Amino acid sequence: MIAITKGNSPTILTEKGLELTDNLKLAFENGVRKFKFDSAVYGGKTVKNALIKIQHNKCCFCESSLHAQHGDVEHFRPKGGWMQEEKDKLSEVGYYWLAYDWDNLFLACQKCNQTFKKNFFPIENSIERALNHTHDITKELHLIINPSIDNPQEHLLFKKEIITSKTPKGKETIKRTAIDQESFEEDRRTYYQAIDSLITCLKLFNENQISSPNGQTILASIVGLVHPQKPYYAMLRDNFQKELLKFGVAV
Repeated sequence: MIAITKGNSPTILTEKGLELTDNLKLAFENGVRKFKFDSAVYGGKTVKNALIKIQHNKCCFCESSLHAQHGDVEHFRPKGGWMQEEKDKLSEVGYYWLAYDWDNLFLACQKCNQTFKKNFFPIENSIERALNHTHDITKELHLIINPSIDNPQEHLLFKKEIITSKTPKGKETIKRTAIDQESFEEDRRTYYQAIDSLITCLKLFNENQISSPNGQTILASIVGLVHPQKPYYAMLRDNFQKELLKFGVAV
């Protein structure tokens, strides 16, 4: 999991989405508690393509590579209803007013979004939960990492392909996403072993050999894989950052 810079909102959200949001707020004020949402707006082509671009076609949580048709537009704060814990019933009203909010949208793999995170949105103090659009969401201390606000590196750490938590927020994020699932660990292990082998080759070279075409080819291969735009960057950075600095490679 790495930090994500959102950038400007797609036009459909600032125009059509804003109109729909105003309608939802008015409906709530008129007593409506079950809402319909337009997936063609929050999950439309322009929104999804924008998320694909800024997330480099990776899941915002596990960093696995996505094909556009396999990624879900994920609402960080669930639009239709929320749950604090497994034992809870789904709340009657979710964060309906954030259904078309660019800051609340990410691209996630189906396993992270549909199997694990679902409608969970735990916060530290339930008294501070925003229950409707008149409340202040900034008072909520969310317990799942928001990659556009939080620095995931402060909360999570990889030891080889295994994810570990450094904070309670990191622990809850692991629990509510698929980041620690075996299938992803196997994928990360493949990347880990590839970089480990390349670094082992470099260690056998003397300084002149590292500067040779063969040495530079190996370095280029490493730089091409240990990059924020590539899958599992956080895992590779955590494991190899110090080793790569010895060869003049900053990641």
